[in-house]
Amino acid sequence: MEEINRIAIIGGVRSFSGSVIWPFIGFALYKVYGFSLDTVSIFYLIQALINVVASVSGGIVVDYLGRRNAMMLSMIVSSFALFTAYLVNLPIPIAGLILLQTFFNNIYNVSSTAIVGDIYKRADLVKAFSRQRVGINAGWALGPLIGGYIFTFYGFRTLLLVSSLIAIIPIFLVRLLPEFKGGGNILNFNVNKQFILFLISTFLTFVLVGQLGFGLLTYYNAQLHFTEFQVSILSVVFHQIISLERYCVSSFKRELI
Repeated sequence: MEEINRIAIIGGVRSFSGSVIWPFIGFALYKVYGFSLDTVSIFYLIQALINVVASVSGGIVVDYLGRRNAMMLSMIVSSFALFTAYLVNLPIPIAGLILLQTFFNNIYNVSSTAIVGDIYKRADLVKAFSRQRVGINAGWALGPLIGGYIFTFYGFRTLLLVSSLIAIIPIFLVRLLPEFKGGGNILNFNVNKQFILFLISTFLTFVLVGQLGFGLLTYYNAQLHFTEFQVSILSVVFHQIISLERYCVSSFKRELI
């Protein structure tokens, strides 16, 4: 099996384990665990800040531990955090453990992106990244549907258990990947203006999407009386469109290169 196919499968399983639960976290904190809407908003703000810190510090961690080791560490800690949340089943600890999982999930994102760049060079890099994203979007296309079904008929706690078990499965494929370590251990913030603008727009986009997902689910459930499973069907359609779009765009880019 080609390395990129292995990475795409790992990314697909990882995104599936995350997508069964991530669209429903804010809604569960609000509906199941009694958080106020203001508190849920603060949770998302803290999560956004953790994403930034983890993405920046993740580069150092990935360079020091190596890409493969960082991916394995992320999977183990993420699975452990979600499984512990399942066992504890208390509002504040669950929120804290999910934030811990958020940090290590970003470590995985950094390491999985870096290892693609290490394995594939210029000519094949766009194709490799595109195939990786197809795997990730495939996981997201199915995850919310399964997550919505489990949430509706079995509850959020069961979702925590399911997500924690799926998250650890790809570790056996990760062990087959080659190891790469970086040479630098100092942060470098010397970036051009265009890249800074890209970072700002990306950060704001993800903050908005996080709030929009929670807001839409709450609106559909509270005002239109949709079940979580019915809302998840809409999410599946959305991610199927994105997956198809990414495949078409990557094919078009390969024609241009």
